[in-house]
Amino acid sequence: KTLAFAPRMNNQGKIYLYDKRPHALIEAKKRLDRAGVQNAQILNQADLQNAGMFGRMDWILLDVPCSGTGTLRRNPDMKWKLSPEMMQQLVHEQESIFQETLKYLHPQGKIVYATCSILPDENE
Repeated sequence: KTLAFAPRMNNQGKIYLYDKRPHALIEAKKRLDRAGVQNAQILNQADLQNAGMFGRMDWILLDVPCSGTGTLRRNPDMKWKLSPEMMQQLVHEQESIFQETLKYLHPQGKIVYATCSILPDENE
C-alpha cells in the first residue's frame, strides 16, 4: 500500500511505516528501496514514542490484522478455522490498535481503516 501512495506524493512529505512484525518491515524496506521511494521511514515502537509523533500525523492508513474473510473465494476452508473465540480476540486486538493509533493523529487528521474482511464486526 505504501508503494501505491509514494508516487502520488512525488517523494515529498513523509511516509512512516510501522508494523509489529519485524519481518514485514524488512520486506517493506527492500520493496521501497527497489522502487526508489525516498520519503518513507520505517519505525519501530520505540521510534514512534521517542520521535515526538504524538498528534502529528495528518493521515494514517491503519491496515489491521483481520480474519481475511474477504479472501474466502481463494481460501474456502478458512470459514471452518474461525471460531467465535478467535473472532472476539481479533476484534479486541483491532480495537486496541485503533485506540493506540489515535494518539498519533493530528486533531484535524484522518484515519483510513482497512481490513480484508467482509464481517461487520471487523469493519464498523
